[in-house]
Amino acid sequence: MRRMMCPTFLFHITKKRSWGEKKVLAPKIKGINRGCGEPEISRTCVASTITGCFLAIPYYPGESFYVYRTYHKVRGYYPYDVCDSRMTREKWLLSPTTFIKVGYISRELLNAFPSESNCDEFDQYEFRPIIRNILRNNTDIPKQYI
Repeated sequence: MRRMMCPTFLFHITKKRSWGEKKVLAPKIKGINRGCGEPEISRTCVASTITGCFLAIPYYPGESFYVYRTYHKVRGYYPYDVCDSRMTREKWLLSPTTFIKVGYISRELLNAFPSESNCDEFDQYEFRPIIRNILRNNTDIPKQYI
């Protein structure tokens, strides 16, 4: 498995609840957003941008999300056998990693996102600039993270 050359901040989003200001995420074999046929390797799935996080998982009107960033810059691993990883810019973390909360995406803001209904995962590539602009213009999250 190939590792990223340069350390960088990586992002993870959750709709379950706020984990507080700081959370250690440990790699897991199973994940609710993993596709059929993806490798069964213990990992935490992250993306190089918050937009990439939203391209990687399903979201629906009425949901809200908490946004977390690695506490330190890290060197993640490039995934294999994940069909949408080029679009989402997904990376894997293979050891427990500390994250800090950097934002919250409200239900109202998420309702402005393009709808995922009746599209397959590759149609979402066109959503990237739309999601990025909504986040840049409507949140206090630093622009370089979006």
